[in-house]
Amino acid sequence: MRYTFFILILFILTCSCQNTSNNKNDIPDKIKNEVSSEFFEALYSSTYYDLVDRVEADGFLQESKTGQYAGMYSRTVGAIVPLLIEAGDTERAEHLITCVFDAMRTNGLDRVPHVFDRKVYPDKPADSIRNPYKIIGRTDQVDGQAHVILAWAQLAVHRGETDFEKRTWHIASTLMDKSTEKPYLGLTESGAIPNLVYNYAFEHSRLVPSNYNLLTQCFAGAALEAMITIAKRRNDHEHAARWTERINVIREGAQRHLVRNVNGKEIYRELLLKENNAHIPFDGMGWVNLSPVAAQWEPLAHTVMVNTMEAYRKNMQIWNGIHWMPTDSWPDGEFYGQMIGKGIAWEIEYARHEKEWQRIQDILAMLKIVQYKHPIYMENSFLFNGTSAGVYRINRDKLKEFEQGTWRVVDPGNAEQVAWWCWAMARLRKEAGLPVVPERVHQQSLDKNSAVSKDNAHGLLFQYFRKTTTGKPFHWTDEEPLVTGVQKYISITPEQLVTDDFGLTWKGYITIEADDEYRFFSYAVNPSRVLINDEVITPGKAIALKKGYHAIAVQYDHILADESLEVYIQQGAEPKRTALRADQLYFAHPRDKQSIPPVIVPALPEIEPGETIQVSIHSTDEQVEIYYTLDGAEPSVNSTRYSKPFTIHTPTRVRAVTKKEGLAQSASAHVYYREVPKRLLLTLQYPPHARYSSRGQRTLTDKLLGSTNNADGHWLGFEGTDFKASIDLREAKSMNSIQVNFLHDQGAWVFAPKKVIFSVSMDGIKYSPVKEESFSASVDKSEKTIIKNFRADLKNKSARFLRIDAQNIGSIPSWHAGVGGKAWIFVDEVRIE
Repeated sequence: MRYTFFILILFILTCSCQNTSNNKNDIPDKIKNEVSSEFFEALYSSTYYDLVDRVEADGFLQESKTGQYAGMYSRTVGAIVPLLIEAGDTERAEHLITCVFDAMRTNGLDRVPHVFDRKVYPDKPADSIRNPYKIIGRTDQVDGQAHVILAWAQLAVHRGETDFEKRTWHIASTLMDKSTEKPYLGLTESGAIPNLVYNYAFEHSRLVPSNYNLLTQCFAGAALEAMITIAKRRNDHEHAARWTERINVIREGAQRHLVRNVNGKEIYRELLLKENNAHIPFDGMGWVNLSPVAAQWEPLAHTVMVNTMEAYRKNMQIWNGIHWMPTDSWPDGEFYGQMIGKGIAWEIEYARHEKEWQRIQDILAMLKIVQYKHPIYMENSFLFNGTSAGVYRINRDKLKEFEQGTWRVVDPGNAEQVAWWCWAMARLRKEAGLPVVPERVHQQSLDKNSAVSKDNAHGLLFQYFRKTTTGKPFHWTDEEPLVTGVQKYISITPEQLVTDDFGLTWKGYITIEADDEYRFFSYAVNPSRVLINDEVITPGKAIALKKGYHAIAVQYDHILADESLEVYIQQGAEPKRTALRADQLYFAHPRDKQSIPPVIVPALPEIEPGETIQVSIHSTDEQVEIYYTLDGAEPSVNSTRYSKPFTIHTPTRVRAVTKKEGLAQSASAHVYYREVPKRLLLTLQYPPHARYSSRGQRTLTDKLLGSTNNADGHWLGFEGTDFKASIDLREAKSMNSIQVNFLHDQGAWVFAPKKVIFSVSMDGIKYSPVKEESFSASVDKSEKTIIKNFRADLKNKSARFLRIDAQNIGSIPSWHAGVGGKAWIFVDEVRIE
């Protein structure tokens, strides 16, 4: 009996221990449910297919969908091939690697190109003379090369010997040799570290130079280890021995130079800073510390990685209850107010491997807030509160300034970043028992249907403000509104965009259909706020509301050149948000039974000297009567009744109300037609390319200068055509100068014009040239990116019309990799003094 009792106790304890172990190691149901939720199924599916469907027949993969980055980045192959192996799509993986090798071959390179574009003739075979891939960036980036070698080796290990391996072994093995010998590994020059791989062009989020870093060593080491496996299988003992020696050298170098001690524990050092010929240890932490996870190769014992993550997580920040990890942190406690896409991905993979389920839960919760507006995963996202406040190095006190801000997603669909995220999610899905290859589903995007109602009770009262006072910075709270009225939905109209500094408010009531907690989100690059019952609702903040009508207000400050504004509501904790619909909004409380305010046209609150404007007033309700005043007085039923359009010739404040039988008089609408100087009119003979159209021709006069990045949103791009612009000053004026900027970046096929001609005219028909300037660097082989300014000194010359003719060089020169292709002209900011 005692023996039986002992066995029973032992059995219970054993089961208990086993259950405890299983509970710890097995993926929890809450993670399974989250990963398989409608939100993450849609985000993963949309992102996955957006990525793999972009791989063209020859393997070319455009890095960016938004124009943020041109061409294909070779290192991205190192991110997408592991994903495709997980998905069993090895043929597509082979095409990607082949594309990189062909870009090398057709350009006579002995190393992987940094960035390249499609072939000159995409439908024809690649040819080194007539049809090469177009090299955009020739930067010597050895970590990108290691990414490609590792991808090739991972595919070869996964599939075993294939014809592709036989055909390309000599390419991969030669690249492996070159990547781990001088001038990369084994340098002995002054200040060099011979047992670390030297990276001549490490791309990093820190604004500091660095030639030695953990990422380069990890991908070089991982590539060596995988290549050793293949060499042994091929009985290539010479290569296997050579690479074994080199991998040991890198391990030794990592131990000596890329490890530091924190609280008695060894952790990986992110990088060494370059100062003259010296390489100084840096004690910050960032996404580069996660490189062993991405490369799936650790230079040292796994405990060093565990210790590294323990130290890394001490930099965790909290924003409105969301735990997030900065892209980079500094030893003084400052951090970057940004999250990088692959850093999030690598942390998901580490947490999955280590069974840190709570951390995965936190990351998924964060993504539902940051990513929800975007159906495709991001390159990065950064904190933004609509001001010029930077986020590169902030502290926790500074973070408080962004509590009412938002996360701005950058370059959704960025190939490298989304490939890493899909790879991490694929492995997490596999652990959760979900298929790596998802069903094609369309994400239930935020409901943007404004549901414009025919009911005349719906809409919001709006006020439009613009700077009218001098001597102090503009803020709409200091101004009188220039336009008031009603809008069926929150929107920004073209009339409001003739100037950049303006403010808008919308006020009214929102109907709440059930007692619950609600969250409100205002998505805008510029500062915006949502107020419910006069309380500012920060993003993610829950507010308990009862069924019925509640006061709502939205405030918007237009400062930066981005006019997007969307407001969403979320009921309950599940982040299933919908856009505010017009049929939810009321310009007055329904119990007040008020007539809908009228609409005054034109809504542009300006009148130029000598101009005549025809004003009309109308209502969406044909049964109302409209009354108006022109002297600024508040109108009533005793004012002039509107019957037909009228004209004004001088600054006038038009006010109007409506009255309907059985309803109270409406709130007044008004437009103050304020006198403004005549604006110049700019006309383009040829439209810009759709991809580089920015804000249209307004880009040329918005006082926002383009940088050396042709995708910064401040340039107009013209492919294969001249740039021809005509400017009407509206009256003859004396001018001192006219100038315009052009970008010269031949690596991106962007060439400054070979000639620019400035001409002036009094009648807009007969023009006289005043300056002609040529640019010899247009055919220069230099890869340096410059901004070329062309200027004509007019010496107080009087004219009404000006014309700028910039001549495209036409076809790409014979010395260029893109010979025969269409050259681009990029232009920005026409300035007249």
